[in-house]
Amino acid sequence: MAEVLQKNLFVLFECFRKSQDKDFDSFVKNALSQIDWGEEEFLEAHYYSIAIRIYEEIERREGSVKLHKAEEN
Repeated sequence: MAEVLQKNLFVLFECFRKSQDKDFDSFVKNALSQIDWGEEEFLEAHYYSIAIRIYEEIERREGSVKLHKAEEN
């Protein structure tokens, strides 16, 4: 299950990166709503919360990197 989750999240982030969309939250909600979850509909909320947490961590780390680079100049 973890490998499937990881692969699907990677695909989701890669699609967002390639898109012109700037709103990750809306992008993820829209992408996940297109999936037929069948009897595992609860997974949609799990994928959403995990994707948002990862995105926030990426943004936090990138902001930290940008801040350090600015301080070096």
